[in-house]
Amino acid sequence: MRGFLLRSLKTAVPTALVLAGCGYLFAHATAAMAATQTDSGEALRDTLTARLPFTFAAWGGGMVLVFELFRSLWKRPTAPVMKGPADTKETAALLDHMLAAAETAETARMTIAPAVTVTDVTPPPRRDPLSLPLPELDFPLPDPPQ
Repeated sequence: MRGFLLRSLKTAVPTALVLAGCGYLFAHATAAMAATQTDSGEALRDTLTARLPFTFAAWGGGMVLVFELFRSLWKRPTAPVMKGPADTKETAALLDHMLAAAETAETARMTIAPAVTVTDVTPPPRRDPLSLPLPELDFPLPDPPQ
């Protein structure tokens, strides 16, 4: 739950601030577009400047919180991370035991089937490509040009 709250605050607060700035700019742009010769649009600008940034921030922050809630329900919680190293004596004993078991297995394998060295393997004979017989043709050769 703590991870959900921190993640939500880290995403919802910047989103709300950016959308509040966008709402402020939209309020001024709307007032400038609505201004006519008879009305300067100050009343509309004041009304929109008071409402639009807060509305944008509330809707944007609310949507981020809803999506983060769905994400936290969809995603499985991660396993907790171990703090600090494990007991070094137990780790050293476990590593010594594993090393001894590996050495025993290698010794048993060597006594059952000794390793083949590279000198025991003879390479296949190499043939000279020119000494190979030519293939027989199953079609007649064309007559040479005259």
